[in-house]
Amino acid sequence: MKKTIILAAALSVFSITATFAQTEAPAKPEKKERTERKGERPNPMADLNLTEEQGQKMKALNEEGRAKMEAVRNDASLNDDQKKAKMMELRKAQNEKRMAILTPEQKKKWDDKMKEGRAKPEKRD
Repeated sequence: MKKTIILAAALSVFSITATFAQTEAPAKPEKKERTERKGERPNPMADLNLTEEQGQKMKALNEEGRAKMEAVRNDASLNDDQKKAKMMELRKAQNEKRMAILTPEQKKKWDDKMKEGRAKPEKRD
């Protein structure tokens, strides 16, 4: 009986220490670390040589589009298919507004860049 109690006590001590000795799960890397690991995504607007005015208009357009898309994502009255359709509509409208800001040369550069991106999509992790 005494041996059983001592054995049970020893087993519980070893199991408790083994539990505490387990390493913590690795923390999810910070967003910055993830982008560094994957490599920065190139900014397609960088090669367009936008004027300061165009840059401000693009920034405002992007902020407006981001807000509208966030509103669609948070709209509980829409199902997934409706949200997807609405997002496509918003992207199309935003692209049309973006093209209205660009000069013909910049539009050509943009179209070439988009074709190049579609031709060889980046590998995703």
